[in-house]
Amino acid sequence: MSKTAVGKVGEFEEGLVYGFMVDGADVAIVRRGEDFFAFRNLCTHSAYSFDRLCLNPDGNLTCVGHFAVFDVATGEALTGPTSAPLPTYKVGVEGDEVVLELEGASA
Repeated sequence: MSKTAVGKVGEFEEGLVYGFMVDGADVAIVRRGEDFFAFRNLCTHSAYSFDRLCLNPDGNLTCVGHFAVFDVATGEALTGPTSAPLPTYKVGVEGDEVVLELEGASA
Protein backbone atom coordinates (compact mmCIF):
# COMPACT_ATOMS: atom_id res chain seq x y z
CA MET A 1 0.00 0.00 0.00
CA SER A 2 1.30 3.40 -0.98
CA LYS A 3 1.09 6.15 1.63
CA THR A 4 1.67 9.83 0.95
CA ALA A 5 2.40 12.43 3.62
CA VAL A 6 0.40 15.56 2.81
CA GLY A 7 1.42 17.83 5.67
CA LYS A 8 2.00 18.26 9.37
CA VAL A 9 -0.93 17.92 11.78
CA GLY A 10 -0.46 21.51 12.96
CA GLU A 11 -0.80 22.84 9.41
CA PHE A 12 -4.46 21.77 9.23
CA GLU A 13 -6.90 24.33 10.64
CA GLU A 14 -9.94 22.58 12.10
CA GLY A 15 -12.96 22.59 9.79
CA LEU A 16 -11.15 24.03 6.75
CA VAL A 17 -11.04 21.79 3.66
CA TYR A 18 -7.64 21.43 1.96
CA GLY A 19 -7.17 20.18 -1.60
CA PHE A 20 -4.32 17.99 -2.85
CA MET A 21 -3.37 16.26 -6.09
CA VAL A 22 -1.97 12.85 -5.12
CA ASP A 23 -1.06 10.30 -7.80
CA GLY A 24 -3.46 12.00 -10.23
CA ALA A 25 -6.36 12.01 -7.75
CA ASP A 26 -7.98 15.27 -6.64
CA VAL A 27 -8.38 14.73 -2.88
CA ALA A 28 -9.84 16.90 -0.12
CA ILE A 29 -8.77 16.51 3.52
CA VAL A 30 -10.43 18.11 6.52
CA ARG A 31 -9.69 18.03 10.24
CA ARG A 32 -12.55 17.68 12.70
CA GLY A 33 -11.23 17.64 16.25
CA GLU A 34 -8.43 15.08 16.36
CA ASP A 35 -9.85 13.18 13.36
CA PHE A 36 -8.98 13.64 9.69
CA PHE A 37 -11.23 12.74 6.76
CA ALA A 38 -10.32 12.42 3.09
CA PHE A 39 -12.66 12.34 0.12
CA ARG A 40 -12.82 13.21 -3.57
CA ASN A 41 -12.43 16.95 -4.01
CA LEU A 42 -15.34 17.18 -6.45
CA CYS A 43 -19.06 17.17 -5.73
CA THR A 44 -20.82 14.12 -7.19
CA HIS A 45 -23.56 16.37 -8.55
CA SER A 46 -21.68 18.79 -10.79
CA ALA A 47 -17.98 18.65 -9.93
CA TYR A 48 -17.64 21.77 -7.79
CA SER A 49 -14.46 21.55 -5.69
CA PHE A 50 -14.53 21.60 -1.90
CA ASP A 51 -11.06 22.95 -1.07
CA ARG A 52 -11.10 26.20 0.88
CA LEU A 53 -14.65 25.56 2.14
CA CYS A 54 -15.44 25.10 5.84
CA LEU A 55 -17.45 22.41 7.55
CA ASN A 56 -20.95 23.27 8.75
CA PRO A 57 -21.43 23.60 12.52
CA ASP A 58 -22.83 20.03 12.51
CA GLY A 59 -19.57 18.73 10.98
CA ASN A 60 -21.02 18.06 7.52
CA LEU A 61 -20.00 19.75 4.26
CA THR A 62 -22.23 21.74 1.92
CA CYS A 63 -21.29 22.14 -1.73
CA VAL A 64 -21.44 25.78 -2.81
CA GLY A 65 -22.70 24.85 -6.29
CA HIS A 66 -26.17 23.48 -5.60
CA PHE A 67 -26.11 22.93 -1.83
CA ALA A 68 -25.76 19.15 -1.65
CA VAL A 69 -24.71 18.16 1.88
CA PHE A 70 -22.24 15.34 2.59
CA ASP A 71 -21.11 13.44 5.68
CA VAL A 72 -17.31 13.80 5.48
CA ALA A 73 -16.72 10.66 7.55
CA THR A 74 -18.66 8.31 5.26
CA GLY A 75 -19.08 10.30 2.04
CA GLU A 76 -22.86 9.81 2.25
CA ALA A 77 -24.97 12.41 0.44
CA LEU A 78 -27.36 13.66 3.13
CA THR A 79 -29.42 16.05 0.98
CA GLY A 80 -29.81 16.53 -2.76
CA PRO A 81 -29.64 17.36 -5.52
CA THR A 82 -27.46 14.24 -5.55
CA SER A 83 -27.75 10.87 -3.87
CA ALA A 84 -24.33 9.69 -5.04
CA PRO A 85 -21.82 9.43 -2.18
CA LEU A 86 -18.36 10.97 -2.26
CA PRO A 87 -15.55 8.45 -2.67
CA THR A 88 -13.58 8.42 0.57
CA TYR A 89 -9.94 7.57 1.28
CA LYS A 90 -8.00 6.31 4.25
CA VAL A 91 -6.20 9.08 6.11
CA GLY A 92 -4.41 9.05 9.42
CA VAL A 93 -1.64 10.47 11.49
CA GLU A 94 1.84 8.95 11.74
CA GLY A 95 4.02 10.88 14.15
CA ASP A 96 3.21 14.48 13.29
CA GLU A 97 2.40 13.80 9.61
CA VAL A 98 -1.04 13.48 8.02
CA VAL A 99 -0.79 10.45 5.74
CA LEU A 100 -3.14 9.53 2.87
CA GLU A 101 -3.72 6.08 1.32
CA LEU A 102 -5.42 6.01 -2.08
CA GLU A 103 -5.71 2.23 -2.44
CA GLY A 104 -9.05 0.83 -1.44
CA ALA A 105 -11.02 4.05 -1.89
CA SER A 106 -14.74 3.68 -1.32
CA ALA A 107 -17.39 4.27 -3.96
